Amino acid sequence: MRKRTRYALIMGAVLTAVAIISITLLMPWLVRSVLESRVGHYEQRWGVEAGFQRLRVVSRRTVVLEQFTVTDRHGETEIFAERVEISVRPLALLRGSAQLDNLSASGIRVVLAAEDGGRFDASASAMQLRNQTVIEVFDPQLGASAASSGTQRILLDARLVRGQLSAPLQRGQQPSLAQLTADQPQLDLSEAEPWHQLQALLRGLKGRLVPAASAAGSAVQGGGGAAHILRTLLAHLPQTVEVHEAEVTLNAGVSSLFDLQYEHCLADRMVRVKTAGRLHDAVSPSGSWNVDKSVWYNHVTVDGRSSLDALDLNVVTRALGGSRSAGFEQGLLDLTLAAHSANNPDSVALSGRMFLRDAALLLPRVADGLIEVPEISYRFRAALDGNAEVGPPRMYQPLPLEAVTVSAAPPRRGELVFDHGALRLGTLEVEFRPALRGFGKPGQLPERVELQLEIAPSAIAEIIETFPAVLLGPLAGVQAEGTLAWKLDFESPTESISRMQWRSEISLQDFTLLDIPDEINVFRLGGPFIHRISDPAVDYHRVVRVPQTRPASLRWLTDSAGLSLEQAWQVRQRAHSAPPAPTVPRSSSIHRFSSDSAERPDRSYRYVPLGSISPWLVRAVLTAEDGDFFDHRGVNWNAVRRAVEYNVEVGEYVFGASTISMQLAKNLFLGNERQFARKLQEFLLVMLMEEAAAIPKERLLEIYLNVIEFGPGIFGVYDAARHYFGVQPRDLDAAEAAWLATIVPAPKLHYHHYRNGEISDHWFARMQQLLYGMYKRERMTKEQYRHASQSRPQFAVSADR
Repeated sequence: MRKRTRYALIMGAVLTAVAIISITLLMPWLVRSVLESRVGHYEQRWGVEAGFQRLRVVSRRTVVLEQFTVTDRHGETEIFAERVEISVRPLALLRGSAQLDNLSASGIRVVLAAEDGGRFDASASAMQLRNQTVIEVFDPQLGASAASSGTQRILLDARLVRGQLSAPLQRGQQPSLAQLTADQPQLDLSEAEPWHQLQALLRGLKGRLVPAASAAGSAVQGGGGAAHILRTLLAHLPQTVEVHEAEVTLNAGVSSLFDLQYEHCLADRMVRVKTAGRLHDAVSPSGSWNVDKSVWYNHVTVDGRSSLDALDLNVVTRALGGSRSAGFEQGLLDLTLAAHSANNPDSVALSGRMFLRDAALLLPRVADGLIEVPEISYRFRAALDGNAEVGPPRMYQPLPLEAVTVSAAPPRRGELVFDHGALRLGTLEVEFRPALRGFGKPGQLPERVELQLEIAPSAIAEIIETFPAVLLGPLAGVQAEGTLAWKLDFESPTESISRMQWRSEISLQDFTLLDIPDEINVFRLGGPFIHRISDPAVDYHRVVRVPQTRPASLRWLTDSAGLSLEQAWQVRQRAHSAPPAPTVPRSSSIHRFSSDSAERPDRSYRYVPLGSISPWLVRAVLTAEDGDFFDHRGVNWNAVRRAVEYNVEVGEYVFGASTISMQLAKNLFLGNERQFARKLQEFLLVMLMEEAAAIPKERLLEIYLNVIEFGPGIFGVYDAARHYFGVQPRDLDAAEAAWLATIVPAPKLHYHHYRNGEISDHWFARMQQLLYGMYKRERMTKEQYRHASQSRPQFAVSADR
């Protein structure tokens, strides 16, 4: 009996020892097998490939993986760690119920493919998971390399990033990130390429989050999809984010230092953002900001306050990568904005104040030279209602039903309306109340823009002083007295700006023009005067004398200009209503336009009065350049609407809606710059010509036909008729007149027709369109149109072709 017992004990001890030795020897293999099985499970579930080169069980509860890699099957993402240490119970791992206690990794690198063929590289010296809830990443960095150069650039780094999970990291659970803290992050956006790369990364992350959220939102009934998508996206963000001592490096040695706090309360549907920071350039502080906003996104309710203090706009221009030739040269901006929700949960009340001082801009598309802006302050009060119904327009007509494209998109809602806006420009006070109605998707313009503007009776001298001198050009020297009041009510759809409408009331009291610079003295257009024609492109300079005006007869107005007898009488009455010209001191300087000049006029120049110009040329030029010349007061507002819409579409100033009066003002007094300032000066000069001086329309047309360009070194109707067709201006036929009228916008560009000896089929078709326009406006009969449209003009033979 004793022998059996002893034998059993010995066998038990041996078996136990064998089992312990076997488990010890086989444990790495068993753990590897289990881990490979679990990894294979996740590979199929997540579409990745994972592996490691070596596994070591270094203690009873610690497993080490060396050279650990995870790669997605598309090759777009790769995760690598030199060493991963996992604290886990091995026997629990064998049972398939593993529970991570702690995890640490070192030598971490993540590679993410970019859309443009480049890549993003994220790295960290170490990472650890403590107590299943706290994740710490040490010395994280984010770099990017372009596909073209392959050179890597560090975009973002930090000292420490810490995350707090909402629940322990266990099998079968997917805890969210409850808190994220970043200490001393640094972001480098000093060059354009890293900035574009960061935008590409954000687009890629958005592309991975938004589709899932959109799919979830599409299942929501009752039109709540958009709100559900927003809630889904917010649910992926940490509940709390804190950023301490962040620094963003921008262009031109400018940096931004700030702290940030973000809090998301999912139960209350509330997001709160607090940030405070300052802007620095290389030598000094350049402004600061403070923002504290709370948004209840379930009802779009907002509460909080924001402020900008002494923000240097020149530094901002340089920081955003603005051109050295355009932007703010100087200027300090103060801004406060308060927002709170009213009784209506969909409405937000806004109020604030903006103050701009010591501002000066360089805007080559606006004007040559520095634009010095007067002090500007604006106090406003507005209401933002995201659910307001958009009523019908007050002034412009909606499109007819047959012109509206049927769409399943719901009608737009929402409006931002300013009910108070006290704008002060220097000493000039203006009530300025804009409104935006009908909001669409992010990035879309609102459906309608409105503006109500009112200037109380103000001294005209004060208004002139408010405008920067560089915008007025030679008009800055105009002196006048009296008062002006103005009310403007403007309304425009954003998708069809040419349909804009407005009501304007201008009240001018006791207006007297005291002085006007000699070089723009429009009162002398009655003549005689001296004018210098210059074209540096072909080294052409000519001084000409324009004789005194000769009133056109009623017969000429009806027969040649094609006016009715009533229109002719109105034109004639205006010619006798001109006010007396102001007394202007004589000037010894020589201008493009002058009453007298030290230069002797060219005796070969022939000025042709209207009565000696072919009626066909008059009618062709009126039809091509300014069909309503005798009806408007210098500005064709319908053409202005079309020009504004076209320029907005192409994104630059291309088409200027110039009338004959505006073209004449440019040719006599201004240059050829395609700038807003020149267009403003044209407008003001036309007002002086047609309103203040009341120069007769036929006089303006006569001067225009005698000074405009018809080709390289060819100015005026006399030289044009002789050069192209070898005839006198009175002998031009309808087809020849159509040729001259169609080349007026770009005479040098179309001069090749003359050099080639014939008019091309394409351009003759353009001439036929003009002739048809003359016929439709009753400026020629049907028979005259038929004959002219079949008569291609023949150029005269000259020495230069």
